[in-house]
Amino acid sequence: MKPSDLVKGLVVAATTCALVYGGGAQATGAEDGDDAPDAPAVFVDNDPNGTAQDVPAEYQQYRIRDYLVNLIEGAGKGSDITIASYRFDDQKVANALVKKIEDDDVKVRVIVDAEHAGKKPYKYVEKAVDGRTSWIKNCGDLGKSDGNKHTSCIGDHIMHNKFYLFSKTRGQSNVVVQTSSNLSDHSGPKMWNTAFTAMGDDGKWLYDKYQEYFFDLSTEEKRADQYQHFIDEHGPVSNAKYKMYVSPRKESSSNVTFANILKSVKCDGNTSGGTNDKEHRTIVRVAAAQIAKGGGAAVAAELWRLDNEGCYVDVVGTDVSQAKDGPLRGGLLRAPTGKFHGPEVREFSKNQCGTHEKNILIDGNYAGNGDQKVVFTGSHNLNRKSPWHNDDVILRITDADVHEKFKDHFFKIRAAAAVTWQTSKFDTYDPDDLKFNC
Repeated sequence: MKPSDLVKGLVVAATTCALVYGGGAQATGAEDGDDAPDAPAVFVDNDPNGTAQDVPAEYQQYRIRDYLVNLIEGAGKGSDITIASYRFDDQKVANALVKKIEDDDVKVRVIVDAEHAGKKPYKYVEKAVDGRTSWIKNCGDLGKSDGNKHTSCIGDHIMHNKFYLFSKTRGQSNVVVQTSSNLSDHSGPKMWNTAFTAMGDDGKWLYDKYQEYFFDLSTEEKRADQYQHFIDEHGPVSNAKYKMYVSPRKESSSNVTFANILKSVKCDGNTSGGTNDKEHRTIVRVAAAQIAKGGGAAVAAELWRLDNEGCYVDVVGTDVSQAKDGPLRGGLLRAPTGKFHGPEVREFSKNQCGTHEKNILIDGNYAGNGDQKVVFTGSHNLNRKSPWHNDDVILRITDADVHEKFKDHFFKIRAAAAVTWQTSKFDTYDPDDLKFNC
Protein backbone atom coordinates (compact mmCIF):
# COMPACT_ATOMS: atom_id res chain seq x y z
CA MET A 1 0.00 0.00 0.00
CA LYS A 2 1.27 3.47 -0.91
CA PRO A 3 1.51 6.10 1.86
CA SER A 4 -0.86 8.32 -0.13
CA ASP A 5 -3.47 5.55 -0.21
CA LEU A 6 -3.07 5.03 3.52
CA VAL A 7 -3.69 8.70 4.27
CA LYS A 8 -6.76 8.65 2.05
CA GLY A 9 -7.99 5.60 3.92
CA LEU A 10 -7.57 7.36 7.22
CA VAL A 11 -9.80 10.23 6.13
CA VAL A 12 -12.53 8.18 4.52
CA ALA A 13 -15.91 9.09 6.00
CA ALA A 14 -17.77 6.26 7.67
CA THR A 15 -20.44 6.32 5.00
CA THR A 16 -21.47 4.08 2.15
CA CYS A 17 -20.18 6.60 -0.37
CA ALA A 18 -16.64 6.26 1.06
CA LEU A 19 -16.10 9.97 0.60
CA VAL A 20 -12.51 11.15 0.91
CA TYR A 21 -12.47 14.61 2.42
CA GLY A 22 -10.37 17.07 0.52
CA GLY A 23 -9.69 14.52 -2.20
CA GLY A 24 -12.73 13.48 -4.17
CA ALA A 25 -11.53 9.96 -5.00
CA GLN A 26 -12.58 6.80 -3.25
CA ALA A 27 -10.11 4.79 -1.22
CA THR A 28 -9.99 2.19 1.52
CA GLY A 29 -7.79 2.06 4.59
CA ALA A 30 -5.19 -0.55 5.41
CA GLU A 31 -6.50 -3.79 6.82
CA ASP A 32 -5.69 -4.77 10.39
CA GLY A 33 -2.86 -7.06 9.34
CA ASP A 34 -1.23 -4.76 6.79
CA ASP A 35 2.28 -3.59 7.50
CA ALA A 36 1.61 -0.04 6.41
CA PRO A 37 4.43 2.47 5.98
CA ASP A 38 4.61 5.51 8.20
CA ALA A 39 2.17 8.20 7.08
CA PRO A 40 2.30 11.98 7.33
CA ALA A 41 0.11 13.89 9.75
CA VAL A 42 -3.55 14.29 8.80
CA PHE A 43 -5.60 17.49 9.04
CA VAL A 44 -9.40 17.37 9.01
CA ASP A 45 -11.80 20.28 9.37
CA ASN A 46 -15.54 20.73 9.21
CA ASP A 47 -17.69 23.39 7.59
CA PRO A 48 -20.97 23.94 9.47
CA ASN A 49 -22.45 25.71 6.45
CA GLY A 50 -21.68 22.95 3.96
CA THR A 51 -20.71 25.43 1.26
CA ALA A 52 -18.42 23.38 -1.00
CA GLN A 53 -20.08 22.48 -4.27
CA ASP A 54 -18.71 18.95 -4.68
CA VAL A 55 -19.41 17.63 -1.17
CA PRO A 56 -22.87 17.17 0.40
CA ALA A 57 -23.45 19.61 3.26
CA GLU A 58 -23.99 16.91 5.89
CA TYR A 59 -20.62 15.33 5.15
CA GLN A 60 -18.86 18.69 5.54
CA GLN A 61 -20.58 19.33 8.87
CA TYR A 62 -19.92 15.87 10.30
CA ARG A 63 -16.58 15.05 8.76
CA ILE A 64 -14.61 15.26 12.01
CA ARG A 65 -17.18 13.04 13.74
CA ASP A 66 -17.24 10.62 10.80
CA TYR A 67 -13.45 10.64 10.67
CA LEU A 68 -13.34 9.57 14.33
CA VAL A 69 -15.93 6.85 13.68
CA ASN A 70 -13.82 5.59 10.78
CA LEU A 71 -10.78 5.31 13.06
CA ILE A 72 -12.84 3.52 15.72
CA GLU A 73 -14.17 1.06 13.14
CA GLY A 74 -10.63 0.46 11.90
CA ALA A 75 -9.16 -0.38 15.32
CA GLY A 76 -7.32 -3.71 15.21
CA LYS A 77 -8.45 -6.73 17.21
CA GLY A 78 -7.17 -6.58 20.77
CA SER A 79 -6.01 -2.98 20.38
CA ASP A 80 -6.71 -0.02 22.68
CA ILE A 81 -8.89 3.05 22.19
CA THR A 82 -8.46 5.86 24.72
CA ILE A 83 -10.79 8.89 24.73
CA ALA A 84 -11.09 12.04 26.84
CA SER A 85 -14.16 13.97 25.70
CA TYR A 86 -15.86 16.90 27.38
CA ARG A 87 -19.19 16.08 25.71
CA PHE A 88 -20.46 12.58 24.96
CA ASP A 89 -23.75 12.97 23.14
CA ASP A 90 -23.17 11.31 19.77
CA GLN A 91 -24.89 7.97 19.25
CA LYS A 92 -22.92 7.12 16.12
CA VAL A 93 -19.65 7.26 18.07
CA ALA A 94 -21.20 5.24 20.91
CA ASN A 95 -22.45 2.59 18.45
CA ALA A 96 -19.01 2.25 16.88
CA LEU A 97 -17.34 1.87 20.28
CA VAL A 98 -19.80 -0.77 21.46
CA LYS A 99 -19.37 -2.77 18.28
CA LYS A 100 -15.58 -2.81 18.66
CA ILE A 101 -15.90 -3.82 22.33
CA GLU A 102 -18.29 -6.68 21.59
CA ASP A 103 -16.98 -7.95 18.24
CA ASP A 104 -13.22 -7.38 18.25
CA ASP A 105 -12.27 -7.41 21.92
CA VAL A 106 -10.93 -3.86 21.64
CA LYS A 107 -10.17 -2.32 25.02
CA VAL A 108 -11.99 1.00 25.22
CA ARG A 109 -11.36 3.57 27.97
CA VAL A 110 -13.38 6.77 28.01
CA ILE A 111 -13.39 9.76 30.37
CA VAL A 112 -16.25 12.24 30.11
CA ASP A 113 -17.14 15.41 31.99
CA ALA A 114 -19.69 14.55 34.68
CA GLU A 115 -22.40 16.69 33.09
CA HIS A 116 -22.77 14.18 30.25
CA ALA A 117 -22.86 11.01 32.36
CA GLY A 118 -26.64 10.86 32.01
CA LYS A 119 -26.73 11.06 28.21
CA LYS A 120 -28.06 8.10 26.22
CA PRO A 121 -24.75 7.43 24.35
CA TYR A 122 -22.87 7.35 27.68
CA LYS A 123 -25.38 4.90 29.16
CA TYR A 124 -25.20 2.72 26.04
CA VAL A 125 -21.41 2.35 26.30
CA GLU A 126 -21.63 1.94 30.06
CA LYS A 127 -23.95 -1.04 29.64
CA ALA A 128 -21.67 -2.64 27.02
CA VAL A 129 -18.51 -2.46 29.16
CA ASP A 130 -20.09 -4.19 32.14
CA GLY A 131 -17.92 -7.18 33.08
CA ARG A 132 -15.21 -6.35 30.54
CA THR A 133 -11.79 -4.73 30.71
CA SER A 134 -13.19 -1.70 28.88
CA TRP A 135 -14.66 1.14 30.91
CA ILE A 136 -16.29 4.56 30.74
CA LYS A 137 -16.28 6.98 33.66
CA ASN A 138 -16.85 10.60 34.53
CA CYS A 139 -15.16 13.00 36.87
CA GLY A 140 -16.32 15.49 39.40
CA ASP A 141 -19.02 16.43 41.86
CA LEU A 142 -22.10 18.28 40.61
CA GLY A 143 -23.15 19.28 44.11
CA LYS A 144 -20.99 22.37 44.63
CA SER A 145 -21.91 25.91 43.60
CA ASP A 146 -18.99 28.30 44.05
CA GLY A 147 -18.77 29.56 40.49
CA ASN A 148 -17.04 26.39 39.27
CA LYS A 149 -18.85 23.26 38.10
CA HIS A 150 -16.52 20.72 39.77
CA THR A 151 -17.11 18.21 36.97
CA SER A 152 -13.41 18.00 36.06
CA CYS A 153 -10.88 15.33 36.99
CA ILE A 154 -7.97 17.46 38.20
CA GLY A 155 -9.14 21.07 38.08
CA ASP A 156 -12.22 22.46 39.79
CA HIS A 157 -14.37 23.40 36.78
CA ILE A 158 -14.80 21.07 33.76
CA MET A 159 -13.01 18.17 32.05
CA HIS A 160 -12.75 20.03 28.74
CA ASN A 161 -10.43 17.71 26.75
CA LYS A 162 -11.11 16.39 23.25
CA PHE A 163 -8.46 13.83 22.32
CA TYR A 164 -8.54 10.28 20.91
CA LEU A 165 -5.74 7.71 21.08
CA PHE A 166 -5.56 4.47 19.06
CA SER A 167 -2.83 1.91 19.63
CA LYS A 168 -3.59 0.51 16.17
CA THR A 169 -6.09 1.54 13.52
CA ARG A 170 -6.21 1.42 9.74
CA GLY A 171 -2.77 -0.14 9.62
CA GLN A 172 -1.13 2.56 11.72
CA SER A 173 0.01 2.54 15.35
CA ASN A 174 0.35 5.33 17.94
CA VAL A 175 -2.47 7.38 16.43
CA VAL A 176 -3.22 10.64 18.27
CA VAL A 177 -6.16 12.87 17.32
CA GLN A 178 -6.38 16.29 18.98
CA THR A 179 -9.51 18.20 18.02
CA SER A 180 -11.51 21.23 19.07
CA SER A 181 -14.77 19.47 18.18
CA ASN A 182 -17.12 18.19 20.85
CA LEU A 183 -19.22 15.04 20.62
CA SER A 184 -22.41 17.07 20.66
CA ASP A 185 -24.54 18.70 18.04
CA HIS A 186 -23.89 22.41 18.50
CA SER A 187 -20.16 22.68 19.28
CA GLY A 188 -19.31 19.81 16.96
CA PRO A 189 -20.92 19.83 13.48
CA LYS A 190 -22.71 23.17 13.92
CA MET A 191 -19.48 25.15 14.40
CA TRP A 192 -16.16 25.37 12.55
CA ASN A 193 -13.65 22.93 14.05
CA THR A 194 -10.28 21.36 13.31
CA ALA A 195 -8.68 17.99 14.05
CA PHE A 196 -4.98 17.14 13.85
CA THR A 197 -3.66 13.56 13.73
CA ALA A 198 -0.15 12.23 14.35
CA MET A 199 0.71 8.55 13.88
CA GLY A 200 3.41 5.93 13.46
CA ASP A 201 6.96 6.82 14.43
CA ASP A 202 6.01 10.49 14.30
CA GLY A 203 3.23 9.93 16.82
CA LYS A 204 4.93 7.53 19.24
CA TRP A 205 6.34 10.14 21.65
CA LEU A 206 3.10 12.12 21.56
CA TYR A 207 0.97 9.01 22.07
CA ASP A 208 2.94 8.10 25.21
CA LYS A 209 2.65 11.62 26.65
CA TYR A 210 -1.09 11.75 26.10
CA GLN A 211 -1.41 8.35 27.78
CA GLU A 212 0.48 9.65 30.82
CA TYR A 213 -1.85 12.61 31.03
CA PHE A 214 -4.89 10.35 30.59
CA PHE A 215 -3.68 8.21 33.50
CA ASP A 216 -3.65 11.28 35.74
CA LEU A 217 -7.17 12.19 34.59
CA SER A 218 -8.46 8.69 35.25
CA THR A 219 -6.76 7.75 38.50
CA GLU A 220 -9.18 7.22 41.38
CA GLU A 221 -6.51 7.76 44.01
CA LYS A 222 -6.96 11.47 44.65
CA ARG A 223 -4.18 12.96 46.74
CA ALA A 224 -4.89 15.58 49.37
CA ASP A 225 -2.47 17.82 47.47
CA GLN A 226 -3.56 16.55 44.04
CA TYR A 227 -3.91 19.99 42.49
CA GLN A 228 -0.48 21.26 43.50
CA HIS A 229 1.08 17.87 42.80
CA PHE A 230 -0.27 17.98 39.26
CA ILE A 231 1.06 21.50 38.69
CA ASP A 232 4.49 20.55 40.05
CA GLU A 233 4.77 17.32 38.06
CA HIS A 234 3.27 18.38 34.75
CA GLY A 235 5.08 21.28 33.26
CA PRO A 236 5.19 21.36 29.46
CA VAL A 237 6.92 18.41 27.77
CA SER A 238 8.45 18.58 24.31
CA ASN A 239 10.52 16.97 21.60
CA ALA A 240 11.78 18.43 18.32
CA LYS A 241 8.33 18.64 16.71
CA TYR A 242 5.75 18.69 19.49
CA LYS A 243 5.18 20.40 22.79
CA MET A 244 2.29 19.56 25.11
CA TYR A 245 0.95 21.98 27.71
CA VAL A 246 -1.70 20.82 30.19
CA SER A 247 -4.08 22.64 32.51
CA PRO A 248 -4.92 23.61 35.17
CA ARG A 249 -2.06 25.85 36.24
CA LYS A 250 -1.76 27.92 39.39
CA GLU A 251 -3.98 31.01 39.05
CA SER A 252 -1.81 34.06 38.48
CA SER A 253 -1.86 36.97 36.06
CA SER A 254 1.64 35.90 34.98
CA ASN A 255 0.64 32.26 34.46
CA VAL A 256 -1.58 32.39 31.37
CA THR A 257 -0.22 29.77 28.98
CA PHE A 258 -1.30 31.32 25.68
CA ALA A 259 -0.16 34.80 26.79
CA ASN A 260 3.25 33.41 27.76
CA ILE A 261 3.48 31.64 24.41
CA LEU A 262 2.95 34.98 22.65
CA LYS A 263 5.72 36.54 24.73
CA SER A 264 8.14 34.29 22.83
CA VAL A 265 7.17 35.86 19.49
CA LYS A 266 9.32 38.57 17.88
CA CYS A 267 8.23 40.64 14.93
CA ASP A 268 11.55 40.78 13.06
CA GLY A 269 14.43 38.42 12.42
CA ASN A 270 12.91 36.63 9.43
CA THR A 271 14.45 36.27 5.98
CA SER A 272 11.67 34.40 4.17
CA GLY A 273 8.70 33.91 6.51
CA GLY A 274 6.05 36.35 7.65
CA THR A 275 4.67 39.13 5.48
CA ASN A 276 5.34 39.22 1.75
CA ASP A 277 7.47 42.35 1.79
CA LYS A 278 11.11 43.15 2.39
CA GLU A 279 10.53 43.43 6.15
CA HIS A 280 9.16 39.89 6.53
CA ARG A 281 7.23 40.83 9.67
CA THR A 282 6.00 37.88 11.76
CA ILE A 283 2.33 36.99 11.28
CA VAL A 284 0.19 35.81 14.20
CA ARG A 285 -3.18 34.30 13.27
CA VAL A 286 -5.79 33.50 15.93
CA ALA A 287 -8.98 31.46 15.45
CA ALA A 288 -10.80 31.38 18.78
CA ALA A 289 -14.18 30.43 20.16
CA GLN A 290 -13.58 32.98 22.90
CA ILE A 291 -11.31 35.80 23.94
CA ALA A 292 -12.89 36.56 27.26
CA LYS A 293 -11.95 37.73 30.77
CA GLY A 294 -8.87 36.90 32.81
CA GLY A 295 -6.66 34.79 30.58
CA GLY A 296 -8.35 36.17 27.47
CA ALA A 297 -7.56 39.73 28.50
CA ALA A 298 -3.90 38.79 28.94
CA VAL A 299 -3.87 37.20 25.49
CA ALA A 300 -5.55 40.27 23.94
CA ALA A 301 -2.93 42.51 25.55
CA GLU A 302 -0.11 40.43 24.06
CA LEU A 303 -1.73 40.43 20.61
CA TRP A 304 -2.09 44.21 20.70
CA ARG A 305 1.52 44.58 21.86
CA LEU A 306 2.80 42.38 19.06
CA ASP A 307 0.87 44.31 16.43
CA ASN A 308 2.07 47.59 17.88
CA GLU A 309 5.66 46.31 17.67
CA GLY A 310 5.29 45.42 14.01
CA CYS A 311 3.83 41.92 13.79
CA TYR A 312 0.82 41.38 11.56
CA VAL A 313 -1.94 40.11 13.88
CA ASP A 314 -5.10 38.59 12.41
CA VAL A 315 -7.96 37.46 14.72
CA VAL A 316 -11.22 35.64 13.97
CA GLY A 317 -13.56 34.69 16.81
CA THR A 318 -17.07 33.74 17.83
CA ASP A 319 -17.15 35.58 21.16
CA VAL A 320 -14.37 38.11 21.41
CA SER A 321 -16.01 39.95 24.30
CA GLN A 322 -17.73 43.09 23.12
CA ALA A 323 -17.85 44.64 26.60
CA LYS A 324 -16.52 48.20 26.60
CA ASP A 325 -13.68 47.33 28.96
CA GLY A 326 -13.26 43.74 27.77
CA PRO A 327 -10.50 42.10 25.71
CA LEU A 328 -11.94 43.45 22.45
CA ARG A 329 -12.48 47.18 23.02
CA GLY A 330 -10.09 47.49 25.96
CA GLY A 331 -7.43 45.36 24.29
CA LEU A 332 -7.52 44.46 20.62
CA LEU A 333 -9.18 47.71 19.54
CA ARG A 334 -7.00 50.10 21.51
CA ALA A 335 -5.44 52.82 19.38
CA PRO A 336 -1.90 51.82 18.42
CA THR A 337 0.98 54.03 19.54
CA GLY A 338 3.29 53.13 16.66
CA LYS A 339 2.96 53.22 12.88
CA PHE A 340 0.77 50.12 12.57
CA HIS A 341 -3.03 50.03 12.43
CA GLY A 342 -3.80 47.53 15.21
CA PRO A 343 -4.84 43.86 14.96
CA GLU A 344 -7.21 42.69 12.26
CA VAL A 345 -10.35 41.60 14.15
CA ARG A 346 -13.32 39.74 12.68
CA GLU A 347 -16.20 38.08 14.46
CA PHE A 348 -19.11 35.82 13.62
CA SER A 349 -22.51 37.42 14.10
CA LYS A 350 -24.91 35.91 16.62
CA ASN A 351 -26.98 34.23 13.92
CA GLN A 352 -23.99 32.57 12.24
CA CYS A 353 -22.36 29.20 12.82
CA GLY A 354 -19.21 30.44 14.52
CA THR A 355 -15.82 28.90 15.14
CA HIS A 356 -15.21 26.61 18.11
CA GLU A 357 -11.45 26.46 17.55
CA LYS A 358 -8.59 27.31 19.88
CA ASN A 359 -5.81 27.81 17.32
CA ILE A 360 -2.88 30.23 17.16
CA LEU A 361 -0.56 30.13 14.14
CA ILE A 362 2.90 31.69 14.12
CA ASP A 363 4.55 32.45 10.78
CA GLY A 364 7.90 34.04 11.60
CA ASN A 365 10.13 34.50 14.64
CA TYR A 366 9.27 32.24 17.56
CA ALA A 367 11.39 31.25 20.58
CA GLY A 368 14.44 33.01 19.20
CA ASN A 369 14.32 31.43 15.74
CA GLY A 370 13.19 33.20 12.59
CA ASP A 371 11.20 31.78 9.68
CA GLN A 372 9.26 29.33 11.87
CA LYS A 373 5.91 27.76 10.98
CA VAL A 374 4.24 26.83 14.28
CA VAL A 375 0.70 25.77 15.19
CA PHE A 376 -0.89 25.80 18.63
CA THR A 377 -4.13 23.83 18.80
CA GLY A 378 -6.16 21.82 21.33
CA SER A 379 -9.09 22.24 23.70
CA HIS A 380 -7.81 25.25 25.68
CA ASN A 381 -9.97 28.39 25.30
CA LEU A 382 -8.65 31.93 25.55
CA ASN A 383 -10.55 32.71 28.72
CA ARG A 384 -10.27 32.53 32.52
CA LYS A 385 -11.37 28.94 33.11
CA SER A 386 -9.12 27.03 30.71
CA PRO A 387 -5.70 28.02 32.08
CA TRP A 388 -6.57 27.90 35.78
CA HIS A 389 -9.60 25.67 36.36
CA ASN A 390 -10.18 23.22 33.48
CA ASP A 391 -8.60 19.95 32.43
CA ASP A 392 -7.27 21.06 29.03
CA VAL A 393 -4.46 20.56 26.50
CA ILE A 394 -2.58 22.89 24.18
CA LEU A 395 -0.52 21.08 21.54
CA ARG A 396 2.31 22.90 19.76
CA ILE A 397 3.24 21.54 16.33
CA THR A 398 6.39 22.79 14.58
CA ASP A 399 5.83 21.70 11.00
CA ALA A 400 5.55 23.87 7.88
CA ASP A 401 3.13 21.55 6.05
CA VAL A 402 0.78 21.34 9.05
CA HIS A 403 0.94 25.12 9.44
CA GLU A 404 -0.14 25.57 5.81
CA LYS A 405 -3.18 23.32 6.30
CA PHE A 406 -4.26 25.27 9.38
CA LYS A 407 -3.60 28.55 7.54
CA ASP A 408 -5.78 27.54 4.59
CA HIS A 409 -8.56 26.70 7.03
CA PHE A 410 -8.05 30.03 8.80
CA PHE A 411 -8.64 31.87 5.52
CA LYS A 412 -11.92 29.98 5.08
CA ILE A 413 -13.31 30.96 8.46
CA ARG A 414 -12.03 34.52 8.14
CA ALA A 415 -13.99 34.86 4.90
CA ALA A 416 -17.10 33.44 6.60
CA ALA A 417 -17.14 35.84 9.57
CA ALA A 418 -19.76 38.54 9.01
CA VAL A 419 -18.51 41.30 11.32
CA THR A 420 -15.29 43.20 10.72
CA TRP A 421 -14.35 45.24 13.76
CA GLN A 422 -10.99 46.50 12.57
CA THR A 423 -8.99 46.08 9.39
CA SER A 424 -6.24 47.72 7.36
CA LYS A 425 -7.86 46.50 4.15
CA PHE A 426 -10.95 48.70 3.87
CA ASP A 427 -13.16 51.10 5.81
CA THR A 428 -15.51 49.50 8.29
CA TYR A 429 -18.30 50.51 10.68
CA ASP A 430 -18.56 50.00 14.40
CA PRO A 431 -20.56 46.74 14.71
CA ASP A 432 -22.74 48.41 17.35
CA ASP A 433 -24.42 50.11 14.37
CA LEU A 434 -25.04 46.84 12.55
CA LYS A 435 -28.34 44.97 12.94
CA PHE A 436 -28.59 41.20 12.68
CA ASN A 437 -31.68 39.05 12.89
CA CYS A 438 -30.23 37.00 15.75
